[in-house]
Amino acid sequence: MFLLRYGRHVSLGRHTNMAKTEKTYIRIYLTVRRQMDQIQAVQVQQEVQAGEVANFAVLFILSWYILRISHVFDLLFALFYQFRCLKNERSECHFGNTLSFFTNPS
Repeated sequence: MFLLRYGRHVSLGRHTNMAKTEKTYIRIYLTVRRQMDQIQAVQVQQEVQAGEVANFAVLFILSWYILRISHVFDLLFALFYQFRCLKNERSECHFGNTLSFFTNPS
């Protein structure tokens, strides 16, 4: 079978080879497109993970500050208790016995 193209005869085998080439190029294009989509998905996932790490860092710093503030209040409470014990001149008051303040507030 022969086809007429631009005034020349072109065999059907040549068209078959061109179709195979086009099919190969389409496969390459689809593969590259799929790979680009996967790369973009990985990049989005990495951005989300980076955001989660940043949130974790902020939470860690805030919890560290809260811990430090609680230590300051604990120190103030201990100083207040020692001052109260010195003011009342109670012999059973000492720094290690701060729980007695809650059990015997007299």
